[in-house]
Amino acid sequence: MRPAVSMSAIGERLQALSKSIWEQFIQRDAVVLGTYIGAALLMTYPLIVRMNSIFIGLSPDVYVEPWTTWWQMRALSGEVPLFYTRALFYPQGMDAIFSLDRWPELLLHAPLSLVLPPTTVYNLIGLLSLIAGAYTAFLFAEHLLGNRWAAWLTGAIFAFQPRHLVTVFEQPSVGRLHWLPIVLLLLLKGMEQLQEQGRLNAAVRRFFVPAALLMGANAFINLKIFIFIGLTAALFAGLYALLHGLWRSGPFYKAMAVVSIVTLAMAAPIILPFVQVEWLDAALAQQDSFDGVDMLSYVVPPYMDNMKAWHGLPVLIAAVTDFRYWYDRGIYLSVGAVFAAILSIGGVAAKLYSSRELASWVILLVVFATLSFGATPTINAQTYYDIALPYKYVGSFFLFQAIGAPWRFVLLALLPFSILAGYGVRFIHHRLDGVPAIRSVVLAGLLVFVLYDLRWSTLPTFDAVVPAIFTESDGDQEGALLNLPISRRTAKVDMYYQTFHEIPLLEGMAARQSDNVSDYIHSNPVLRILAEDDHLECEQMSKSAIEDLLADGFTFLVYTYEPLSSVDFEEPAPLPNYVSGMTPIFTDGRVAIYPLYDFQENWIIPGCR
Repeated sequence: MRPAVSMSAIGERLQALSKSIWEQFIQRDAVVLGTYIGAALLMTYPLIVRMNSIFIGLSPDVYVEPWTTWWQMRALSGEVPLFYTRALFYPQGMDAIFSLDRWPELLLHAPLSLVLPPTTVYNLIGLLSLIAGAYTAFLFAEHLLGNRWAAWLTGAIFAFQPRHLVTVFEQPSVGRLHWLPIVLLLLLKGMEQLQEQGRLNAAVRRFFVPAALLMGANAFINLKIFIFIGLTAALFAGLYALLHGLWRSGPFYKAMAVVSIVTLAMAAPIILPFVQVEWLDAALAQQDSFDGVDMLSYVVPPYMDNMKAWHGLPVLIAAVTDFRYWYDRGIYLSVGAVFAAILSIGGVAAKLYSSRELASWVILLVVFATLSFGATPTINAQTYYDIALPYKYVGSFFLFQAIGAPWRFVLLALLPFSILAGYGVRFIHHRLDGVPAIRSVVLAGLLVFVLYDLRWSTLPTFDAVVPAIFTESDGDQEGALLNLPISRRTAKVDMYYQTFHEIPLLEGMAARQSDNVSDYIHSNPVLRILAEDDHLECEQMSKSAIEDLLADGFTFLVYTYEPLSSVDFEEPAPLPNYVSGMTPIFTDGRVAIYPLYDFQENWIIPGCR
């Protein structure tokens, strides 16, 4: 009989194991992770010194994201229902099923919010995702390429490419793909073991099952990310099996069945509420955007002020085509990274690796880049509607409808491109093997060059400062706010402000707005005219319309100025046609606030009595 193992002995073993793992990490990867942290701070500067006053982004969508975490924290505390909220589209409220994302981040957000301001916490978690993306891509590339220089560049390109960097902060429901490389690493190790073992045994399952669990767990981050990772993993596994002969192996199909079942079982708690809602088909049908990226955005840096004097070909292209970056969905790949990716072919010629190793990454890059172009190609802001691309035929499939827009596939094209650039660095490393000092200088110079090329000369940001009247709120106010103008852009800012004042709003932004919300707005003459961005006429205005709003609990009218990038706001006169002669109780260049009852005493339109 084997002697019983005491709990203290188990604890000592676990402690020794964790100590060993930590010591190995410090010895092996501390420098790598440290350099990624430094690179992240440099590539996002001045974020580190303005963590509570700016958001990184090209779109005011960034204002919506902190609302999701705020609402989830309230739901978990029992203050509000999980699947429904009246904080937006008051008094009707809305189905909050679309806000079921990024739950794992709450594990970080909850403790950090005890010691840091909420905006700082949001930006810090974005930074951590960026660093994690670089490091996990490094781990995958190191196993694949067997070269740490090449792996470092792979992680840097994947994480710090401008479109991905911005999306990590601006739309974390799409951009936080830091677990994707780990899923692929586990799948790769599993398939390598499957080739070696020839059967689906415990040694093989120890890679496939964690990969499946991690894929399923990403559904709790966001369903778009879940689809992205699942799609990439499926294509990668299929290409590997095809190129390495695994497709002839019965155990491979058993392994893929296990991965599929475990993944869906893991994701089921978050998927089932979606597939059961009545309006799902209508919501997916709304995602009818077939516009993709401008093809020139792959070779011309984002925004003209990002041009460097040595760019050469990109400068020439921009000059000849008069390409001006009104378009913000580009995936500029860097001159140095493109050069390294082209050099990857040299490794095949030098027999460092076979063309079969490169083939899957070339195919993945072509597939995802082609999907990113949309249904018809756009070149230099000119769309050629008579040319059909593959997305035109697959875009109506529900998975693509759920992703919402083809330009998002640029995020998936990044990893295969980064891997190809890594193969190129591996080739350079081999060619300079006899002169290690020169090799280190050349490779370090290439890494710095790529980062400098990808660095925004002016980081796109939005103002994260909250009007003082909202930060001074104690959260116990009764009533609701009539937030104007009724528009998606300003509603996003109002949602961010709501995370501070916690007062219900008439407006909001959701992927699916109920018919009851529209009916309520159009049933009130004041709201109907304002929603249609028209001018009120005296005969259309009545005190009863304001009385109805007061009776429903609205207490203040808040006019929010239009947000612009680069921490600026428009400065129009607030509601010039409606509040002549009325003085706001608060204004700061971002909002103007009026007591709603004043509209009973002062006719909204000058000259009306």
